Amino acid sequence: MVYGCVSFLGAFLLFFLQPFAAKAVTPWFGGGSHVWITCMVFGQAMLLLGYAYAHGLLTRVAPSRQARFHGTLLLAALLSLGITWGLSGIPLLPPQGLARVEAPVWGVLGLLGATLGAPLLVLSATSPLAQAWYHRRHGGEVPYRFYALSNAGSLLGLLAYPFLAEPFLGLHAQAWMLASLFSLFVVLMALAGRGQIGPRAESGEVAVIRWPQRLEWVFLAF
Repeated sequence: MVYGCVSFLGAFLLFFLQPFAAKAVTPWFGGGSHVWITCMVFGQAMLLLGYAYAHGLLTRVAPSRQARFHGTLLLAALLSLGITWGLSGIPLLPPQGLARVEAPVWGVLGLLGATLGAPLLVLSATSPLAQAWYHRRHGGEVPYRFYALSNAGSLLGLLAYPFLAEPFLGLHAQAWMLASLFSLFVVLMALAGRGQIGPRAESGEVAVIRWPQRLEWVFLAF
């Protein structure tokens, strides 16, 4: 149950945060196309970085240490919310003096990286980590139904922002709602990670995936 919850909630927050991020920087940089495109590039770059982090964690860190390592990153993401709260009075929103209006593209990237980089990174890594941890914890049981939950959460996040959040909630209310949901997500992810600590987590077998199968997956993705 907890693996499905973190897959759904993590994807929802990830794709809700991306339009929220663009909305948050418009007071400094305006609503021009270059601002929205830069925000989209930042979001997709963080998604790719999160996948790379999850892959490295699962393949290069011992199973019993993965949850502790990821827990440290989760705490860092929570700390970043506390820092923005202390500086601006609202979590996830940047303080007034942080933006570089004279360099719009780099200013947007720097602003988003400083305020949303850590939360977006841990959210991006959620789906592959949850599936791999569930697979190992439950003796090789197929975890890919959580991928469907992740897709559903992504779609709901994308639809909820323009149709529910943006028309009816101010930016500050959105930020507090996101901070509360992210705190809940951290708790659920910590519960999912608890099952990876101990001898049972070490007993899973690692499947050998050969290059023909990898190429087939790439082809099917196209």
